[in-house]
Amino acid sequence: MGTQNLVALKTNIDEFPDNPLAQAVPVAMPYKMDYVRVYDESIKAFAEVPIDSLTREQIRKLLSNTSTKITIEKKDVDGSFNYIALGSNLQKGEYKITYDFTNSFNQIFEVKDGVKTTGEFGVGVRLIAEIKTSSKSVNVNGLIPLVISAKDKQLTGSIKYNTYGIKHPKIPTTAPATLNLSEDSIQRVFEAVAAARVLVELDETTLQPNLLSYVPILFKK
Repeated sequence: MGTQNLVALKTNIDEFPDNPLAQAVPVAMPYKMDYVRVYDESIKAFAEVPIDSLTREQIRKLLSNTSTKITIEKKDVDGSFNYIALGSNLQKGEYKITYDFTNSFNQIFEVKDGVKTTGEFGVGVRLIAEIKTSSKSVNVNGLIPLVISAKDKQLTGSIKYNTYGIKHPKIPTTAPATLNLSEDSIQRVFEAVAAARVLVELDETTLQPNLLSYVPILFKK
């Protein structure tokens, strides 16, 4: 599995971290996984198999976790972005906010030379809002608070939409281009997210799990 997008990996630790996905960060450009660990009844154990060898029904069963995740990065004075804790309102500044709406599963994978980490693999929709806040207390912990903050002119910026691992003829028509942030544009991407999530449930949709996020801590086990 390629690891070209895994950045900011910390020093190795010897034991599996507690609640590992609590520290997961998005992969900048999610990419398709080639293999997956599944339970093989014939050998009564887990085995690594090519993802392309699984049926659509088997893949759909793997994608058992449906979730919405929000990660926030703040722009520093040197132009770099650093992750900050979710929950509190944003102070005045520039931020990048990632909203992931996923159907996924968690799996340990090897980065290189026996060193591993935990990743979230799946399909879904990603919204990235790049904003500049003009207020000292802005709530962006969800699309509805983002709508309210934009409507109240507490922030300016843009929002873009991408889907990962979902193949269906209607997907291109559900995805608007990058838009300036406004009440109307957030409504448009909200509708696009809803449409894409409906497509995930259709039998005719092809699902190809991608590495969506990972824990920036390595361990050996």
